[in-house]
Amino acid sequence: MTNVVCYKGHNYPIWDVSFAPQGFYFATASHDRTARLWSCDHIYALRIFAGHLSDVNCVRFHPNSKYVVTGSCDKTVRLWDVQRGSCVRVFTGHTGSVDTVAISPDGRIMASAGEDQTVNVWDLGSGRRMESLTGHTGPVYSLAFSQEGTLLLSGAADETVRSWDIKRSATASDHPIIAQRRDQKQQQDQSSMADPNAMDIDSENKPDAKNVASDNMAKSNSKKSEKGKNGSNESKKRDAAGMWKSKRVVESEALLKTWRTKSTPIYSVMMTKRNLAVAIGAFTP
Repeated sequence: MTNVVCYKGHNYPIWDVSFAPQGFYFATASHDRTARLWSCDHIYALRIFAGHLSDVNCVRFHPNSKYVVTGSCDKTVRLWDVQRGSCVRVFTGHTGSVDTVAISPDGRIMASAGEDQTVNVWDLGSGRRMESLTGHTGPVYSLAFSQEGTLLLSGAADETVRSWDIKRSATASDHPIIAQRRDQKQQQDQSSMADPNAMDIDSENKPDAKNVASDNMAKSNSKKSEKGKNGSNESKKRDAAGMWKSKRVVESEALLKTWRTKSTPIYSVMMTKRNLAVAIGAFTP
């Protein structure tokens, strides 16, 4: 393999490269706080997107190739007009560096994530944040939409890949996973409504409140004593398992499924045309 062309323009390391859907143009994101637009037949940049206050970590083209989205260490995401080279919209809301962005195939929705472990979903038309998806316990490195734009994949340092339900309308999605989850919930609701008195317990069979309270106190005291004896061992186990695994966060209702890997932080995820999920990471024995 030989080097064909060398494109010059950035003065500092380049963190990300993304090709336009047509493939003739590509964009780069750099430590010099800028993103740049290039064409394959010019060695110098056609546009310079300047406005971020820190490193530009990621860059993606809009499906119509008229816009570019960038994420930065300044905790913002920016939408740029390719023709004019100007910033069209600034998305604020992250509390940490933005490391990855993704745009739905129809170009209406954008997702961003990074060091704050939260995936934010945005309406590109209005700039409104539609939803904040929580569940990861480590920085999120990669995002990818399904072909229909109703599912979102995320890969993170917590060694998991998660799929999310992106609700773009009042009606639920027709994706098989989402439909199955919706049907199960409806069946549970119907079964609970069918016999409202099924869970009633006669007063004769109810346990005495005082006895229950005393039993609970005894159990809690025994657990505290066990924790005091084994506290050091538990902390060692948590440290050995990794700093991300020891954290717990509230998972969003939009979370559909979590795939856990074996000591492999996920650096990149993608969806094939047949909606097969592919994840890439570094195994750490």
